[in-house]
Amino acid sequence: MIEINCGVSYFMKRLVGFFIIASLLSGCGFHLRGTSEDKIEIKELAVSAGDRYGPLVKELRERLADHGVKIYDTAMYKLVITSSINSRTLAFSSSIRGTDIEQILTLKYRIYGVNNLLLVEDTVEARGQYVSDINNIVADELQKNRLDQELRGNAITLLIYRLQSISPAKLEELQQKAQEQKRLQDEAKQQRQKAAEERRKLLLQSIPLDEIEQLNSQ
Repeated sequence: MIEINCGVSYFMKRLVGFFIIASLLSGCGFHLRGTSEDKIEIKELAVSAGDRYGPLVKELRERLADHGVKIYDTAMYKLVITSSINSRTLAFSSSIRGTDIEQILTLKYRIYGVNNLLLVEDTVEARGQYVSDINNIVADELQKNRLDQELRGNAITLLIYRLQSISPAKLEELQQKAQEQKRLQDEAKQQRQKAAEERRKLLLQSIPLDEIEQLNSQ
């Protein structure tokens, strides 16, 4: 009995200590991986990209899954991403140091809802620098690839932050607004078509019958 009590006491002390540390970390802005604060409220997503098997979409799928999102093609909401990367020279340094290059990864994302209606459209951007050395092509390529990987991870992190701020209720609200906008657009299109048909009828009525028959016979 004594050994059991001591074991429980030791376990409880460690458990209490764990929660104290977790509370302190949370208060400092840190969150334990896998807790509800890391979760994305959107539980299901279809994910699409220009290169569906590329490293960007592959890492994005993995990161979304880590945050509790199920990925499958028939999900109600579809996340579509496109990316572009641009480079620019910041400064020309001495031949020993090389040239400072900045790379900018722009990630454009869209969320589509029911009937493929656009609900959300925005971009995130990640920037980084490396020193290009034309005298060492291998090292230069390694630096560039390492930076590309870092930018990709940072851009995905920014995208996940954006997704964490979107609730299912917000998407439902956007869906209703998009449907209403689509309904108004369809009604306006029908009215334009009806007006065009009325103008055509009036035009035909103003043309003498024999001329209409002559036109039809040609």
